[in-house]
Amino acid sequence: ANAAKVIVPNEFLRREYQERYGLGDKLVVINNPWLSDVSPPSGEAVRRDGPKKIVYTGSIYHVHFDAFVTLGQALGLLDCTATLDIYSATPAETLTANGLDRFVHHGHVDDKTSAAVQRDADILFLPLAFQSSAQAVIRTSAPGKMGEYLSSGRPLLIHAPADSYIAWYGREHDCAEVVTERDPATLAAAIQRLLTQPDHVAKLVANAKARAQADFSPEVAATRFAQTLACVSSQSGSRA
Repeated sequence: ANAAKVIVPNEFLRREYQERYGLGDKLVVINNPWLSDVSPPSGEAVRRDGPKKIVYTGSIYHVHFDAFVTLGQALGLLDCTATLDIYSATPAETLTANGLDRFVHHGHVDDKTSAAVQRDADILFLPLAFQSSAQAVIRTSAPGKMGEYLSSGRPLLIHAPADSYIAWYGREHDCAEVVTERDPATLAAAIQRLLTQPDHVAKLVANAKARAQADFSPEVAATRFAQTLACVSSQSGSRA
């Protein structure tokens, strides 16, 4: 209550803090930006013979597991149309022990390699669990990779609960294919749309790149942070 400003990474967390603490205009949203030293995408479409690549980069733990399990079941329904390629420090044995299957494990890669991997994907997968011990956290979660995914030039598939921030953001801005049902057939149908409807994909990608620039660019984050500091300094000066 004594803070001049409180910075949060998304609108859902701002609402949560407002409901809990009544902070009003003290709350400022600054989204997690993508890395500034990663080159922009070429904009060229991926051309690939054989199975298409659904890609996930990053850690995987209890806030993700059941969404990945559903994706594995969806891939089974698609009969080898697509593969799931996971780039993660989380061991493959841990993933298998928690129900994941039908994936290719590549291990951890550095930030620049991760960006290149994302831009070579046919679909980027952004999941959050539907049943875990941290559902309240999941509802307000803003994964750090979200800005990277949106700026990648590749279509984004969000599989998360309907009341989560990432599901809301994808639907609010029409910048991702969003599946909020824990149902393999529904998820498989969404994958099929992304693989067979180029006009639909082009619209989602264009909207995603626009939102990445508006909300997740390093320049926007820096400007919002500087404005917040200036406002705090002005308030401090007026009280002096």
